[in-house]
Formats: sequence, C-alpha cells, structure tokens
Amino acid sequence: MQSPKRLRRRHEGTKGSAALVCLTALLPLVVAGGTMLAVVVRGRTALETELAKKSAADAASSGAQDALAKLQGDPDFTGSYDVDVGGTPARVTITSWTDDKVDNDELNGVDDPGEAGFVEIGTEAWVNVVTDGNGNRIDVPSRRFRGSADVLLKRLDANVAIAQSAYVDDELSDVDFQDAPFTISGVDTNLDGSAGPLPDIPGIGVPGDPAAISAQVAANASASVLGSGGSPSVVTVAETDVLTLMNHFIKAATIHFNGTDDDATGALGDLATMTPAIAHAHGNLRLHGGVTGCGMLLVDGDLVIDDKFDYAGLVFARGSITFTGEGGKSLHGALLTTGAILGKDLHGVERVTVEYSSSVLTTVSTKLANSYVLVSWTQR
Repeated sequence: MQSPKRLRRRHEGTKGSAALVCLTALLPLVVAGGTMLAVVVRGRTALETELAKKSAADAASSGAQDALAKLQGDPDFTGSYDVDVGGTPARVTITSWTDDKVDNDELNGVDDPGEAGFVEIGTEAWVNVVTDGNGNRIDVPSRRFRGSADVLLKRLDANVAIAQSAYVDDELSDVDFQDAPFTISGVDTNLDGSAGPLPDIPGIGVPGDPAAISAQVAANASASVLGSGGSPSVVTVAETDVLTLMNHFIKAATIHFNGTDDDATGALGDLATMTPAIAHAHGNLRLHGGVTGCGMLLVDGDLVIDDKFDYAGLVFARGSITFTGEGGKSLHGALLTTGAILGKDLHGVERVTVEYSSSVLTTVSTKLANSYVLVSWTQR
C-alpha cells in the first residue's frame, strides 16, 4: 500500500516572502531612526555647548561687576579673590598699574608716570559642558569652556583750576536778572559762611572783552558781583575748555537724566555729609522742589533752577543757566557755562547767590578722586 504524498502548503512560501518584505520595509525606518537620534544628540550637544559658553561669559562679566562694586567701597583694593556666580566660580584679580612692576603700556618702561592711576580687572570662569540626567554639570576637562573679562579703569582726576566764581565762555552772552537781586562772588567763603583761606578771584570771568556783561551788571541796582579786578568784578580770564572738561567728567557720572527735557527733585549727592556725586543730563534739565546736593552737575542743554536750591560743588552747562521761581538759591563752589546766566520771574526777597569756595572744591575733588572712569571692557 502506498503512503499518501505529503502535500506542500501553498502559503508557506508566501509567509517567507512576506517576512522578507517586512524586513526590507523596516530597514529604512531603522536607518532613519538612527539618523534622527544622531541629529537629536548633536543638537543637544550644540545647545549644551552654547549654554556653557554663555554661562562662562556671564560668570566672568559678573565677576568684573563685583570687582567694580568692591572698588567703589575700597578704591585702593588690589589682589585676587573668588566669587560664586550661580554655582559657577569666577576668579577675580585687581591690579594697579602704578606699582605692578610691569610695563603695561609698553611706552616708557616699568611703572612709568603714564601708568599712574590705571587699575586693571581680570576675571576668568570655567564651565563644564556635559551634564547628568538632572542637569548638573559633570567635570570633563575636555569639554570645558572659558569665559573672561578684562576691564581697564582710570582713577578720576577731579581737580579743576578755577579762576573765577562764574565763567561765561561767550563775552556776548547775557548776565541779566531783570533787576532781581543776585550775588556772584569771587571772595573765598567756606560753607559755613566764614572766610576761606585763598585770595579773592574775579566774580565773573570771560575769555574776551568784559564790557558788555559789565554794563548789564551795572544796570541792575540789586546786583552784587564781588571779587578781584574792580567793581563790578567782571574780568578777562584765560579761556577754559568747558566742553572738554564736561566730557571728561561725564564718564564718571553715577546719576543720569537721559531725556531731551528732564525734571529733577530731591538730592544730587549728599550736602549734609559732603558726599559728592556726578550727575549728567543728556539734554535740558529743570530742577525744582528744593534740590540739594554736592558734587558736579553736568548739563548738555539748558539748566533751569526753580524753587529753593542749595548745592556745593561745580555746575557745568552747554547752554544757558536760568534761575527762576521762589526760594533762595545758593551755589557754593563755581559754575561754568557756554551760554547766558539769567534770572527770570524770581519771587520774594531771597537772593540768588553764587560764591567761590576753595574748601568746598577741594573736598569735592578729593572725594571724587576715589571714583574710576571706564577706559575699556573686553569680553571673551
């Protein structure tokens, strides 16, 4: 008896073909998935790298800012220290060029006079790129980035040679108070009203012919311009470069009025403690509400002094200076302007007084010498 032949199932060949087709179809997906994974990993690495670079640069910059704050509290500080910036350490070094035994400017040898007053701040911060699953940075020396900041400062020279109580750069400008009482005095007077140590200087100084301003002052029976050189004390003096002086001190300003027309009230520096501040108005400025202060006031436009005013130091204006409104107005020190000095709509019997004070100017310049002017800031 013959054994029956085993019949081959038709679907077995089909099953193998189907498996091959599925494998062939999946292969591009596996390759594509691998490519996508590589792209994601590279993208993450690039992002981590950029974040690390930025963190290092930010930490170095913050270290330099910390050094500036330290110098504000102790202008003579030198040395190195570490500061933590959000978990990133920054190394800060403050060096005085005056006595560092290095020819920093490469001009006239080690610690030459041209290097006096310069202070250099150097900061350095390192940030690791690699992070763990919780975002904490892992110390991998081959994956670190450095941030640095190099800051050069110059100690402020706040000495101004004052040859008159009020300097008017244009001899054809007006000094007109509309018959209101005012005093501009070149007689050295201390802040408490006692006599100062230095000889008299002119009340008003102009670089050209003083005749026109003298005539305006003489026409006001309530005017009093005192000092050397006769009565009224309006005298020809050496020209002062007002704009250059202003540009020098503007760099050290800590109070700013950035508008084209600004108002200010309150204090500009501390008159009671004679703690000076440098205030800079980028345009016109109107003071009102009883402004007091100490230091330097630099106005790029016109200055209007309204209401009561009591200030010790130097006032500069590229435009005119106008006194107006009620209340006494006193400036102890000196003023310099390229425009006019005016009195308009002054009310009451209290005078406008501008009086030279060598002791005030010495105190202001000495204390401001603890300030620094930014020369350069290089970030890497």
